[in-house]
Amino acid sequence: MLVIMLIGGMITDNSTSGYGGGVSVGFSGNTNRSEFNFAEGVLYGNSADIAADDIYACGTYSVSTIIFPDGMGCDYCDVDFTNYLWFNDASGSRYTVGSSSYIEEEINESYDTLCLKAAEKSESSISLYGRSLSLGGKIGINYYFDCSGVTNPEDYYVVFTVANESTTRTDEIYLTQSTVSDGNGGYYYVATCKVYFYQMLDDITATLYDGEGNIVSTDTGYSIYTYMSTAMNKGSTKLQTLVAGLGIYGITGQVWAEKNLDVEYSVLTVGTEYKSLNWVLTYDNSGSNDAGYLYYWLLDSFSFSTYKTALSSASNFAYTTNVSGENNGISIAPTLVLDDSCDLKFVITVDDISDYTVYLDDVEVTPTSDSGKYYVSVTDILVQNWDNTHSIKVVKTDDSTVYDEITGYSVMSYAYHMVSEGEGTQSLQDLLVGMYAYYTAAEAYIATE
Repeated sequence: MLVIMLIGGMITDNSTSGYGGGVSVGFSGNTNRSEFNFAEGVLYGNSADIAADDIYACGTYSVSTIIFPDGMGCDYCDVDFTNYLWFNDASGSRYTVGSSSYIEEEINESYDTLCLKAAEKSESSISLYGRSLSLGGKIGINYYFDCSGVTNPEDYYVVFTVANESTTRTDEIYLTQSTVSDGNGGYYYVATCKVYFYQMLDDITATLYDGEGNIVSTDTGYSIYTYMSTAMNKGSTKLQTLVAGLGIYGITGQVWAEKNLDVEYSVLTVGTEYKSLNWVLTYDNSGSNDAGYLYYWLLDSFSFSTYKTALSSASNFAYTTNVSGENNGISIAPTLVLDDSCDLKFVITVDDISDYTVYLDDVEVTPTSDSGKYYVSVTDILVQNWDNTHSIKVVKTDDSTVYDEITGYSVMSYAYHMVSEGEGTQSLQDLLVGMYAYYTAAEAYIATE
């Protein structure tokens, strides 16, 4: 029998790359009973990389026992540290300030495994209440926090890390009061993680910090894909249709990103097999048992080819141009800017913009200069408004001559033109079909609200 007894003294400021920064009771290969008797002294402030900053009791091969002084129980780590308690500090649920619960039962018994950290009891608390999908102008995940236990929730912020196999993006977002009631006369606070159109499979890590920069809690392993899977299993029919459109946009976005950005999505799971994104986009799955797989189901049940045919013939998205016979080399080229939102951007080529006046939707605007060209934009367009039309014209300031003009142009006009004319790469055309699928789903969803 192995017995460790602390009688006076201090165990603090120690560290280990494994388990039990202060004391480790029981170990691999030990078949005897192990016991730690905390008779008197100080034990706190140690660290362990894997688990159990202060005390680790391992009973995998033996029985481990922790003994504390009578009457002290879980409230004891030293008589001078009356506000310190024992907290669980296991590898799968490490201690975090303000969100971990202290151990309420007496710690005078035998354990298979016990991971302890001595930490100061926090009088304030804040916890993750839930998540929702953010759509419309921007795509993202809303994280709602119950801040009823803190007096200054606006000082708290979340660091969002969105990561895939090859890239990582980080954003710092402060909490703001939402319109969602907490049921007690108050409201939950929210921080939104933006997700680019090609990042719907990427894992999101949400790390909450207090106003002093201390980590309060960490939430990992959530993604747009997680939400879509839940919606497809439990959501209403209209929500499933909306999420299906978003999913097709996401699939085509990932294929496009692989070919045009420094991004790699090596595999997607299909049943127990692994298939590439390109396989998912083009594979004919008739007669196979993989139809339950979410992404294939989206492309099959909602018919990617049908969307492509419909977009190619959607002449209602056509636009008109009016170019002066002597336009002095002036031209307007519409394009899209996509990330977590969608902007319609009109790029103007002109030698000297000071001689001309630019009107966007009949309102005079000042173009932004960029690399010898100029542009004006319509930003953060809601998905259900991707068919809203806009006009732009370049007019000679001194005589009001219109040198170039485009009318009736929308986000879907760009998609229609590129796909119907077969312009651009295949991955770009597929992405635009994905946008069309998302747009039609959003229109149908809004119409039933």
